[in-house]
Amino acid sequence: FCAYNLALNDFKLIHGDPRIGIVQINDRYYTFSEPRDAVLFCRKPSAFIESIANNAKLNPELIQLLDLHTQFTNVASYGDLAQVSSKPQMKADFGTQTETHFYEKNIVKNYEWNEWELRRKALKLANLRRRLTKSVQTNTSNFRRENFTQVYLPKDKNIQTKRDNYSNVPQPKIYLTGIRGHQRSNDGQFLPANVRKIDLTADIDE
Repeated sequence: FCAYNLALNDFKLIHGDPRIGIVQINDRYYTFSEPRDAVLFCRKPSAFIESIANNAKLNPELIQLLDLHTQFTNVASYGDLAQVSSKPQMKADFGTQTETHFYEKNIVKNYEWNEWELRRKALKLANLRRRLTKSVQTNTSNFRRENFTQVYLPKDKNIQTKRDNYSNVPQPKIYLTGIRGHQRSNDGQFLPANVRKIDLTADIDE
């Protein structure tokens, strides 16, 4: 864009013509739309460059358009913003909940407070010490073992016995002309009506 027009108060975005000439100042290149603009710019280049920066501050959209982000420390280029936004930060809410007071549970189901019940259990255990376990096996039960049987469950089957169908038939429509407005002859008698039948039935495809 023309650097001279960008430095004006009512700046305009006018394309610069490189054929007129390109001015290099501090590793930056400037073009102009007219030779007169180039002459005026070269007389006070620092003042025009400062004016362009001031206009860019008032119109931030010009910073990225004119690649002026290097002159502003707090502005990044579009390429850097694309790299930063490629990995967005994931945020999630979480929380924990605890009880205010914990109750310790220590329930002994076999606990007995009755002395006579404790005495009865002690006698029962003492009698078990003098008991013997006996088992008897007969000839018929000698070769018995556990058997397992595997069955296949019936499969689910679906049967469809009804199907809906339809047909499209044309709806007949006719129109009769010549019923009204009978004509008369010269002697005043009515002439026979010329009734015609017009078929207005539409085709199925229409």
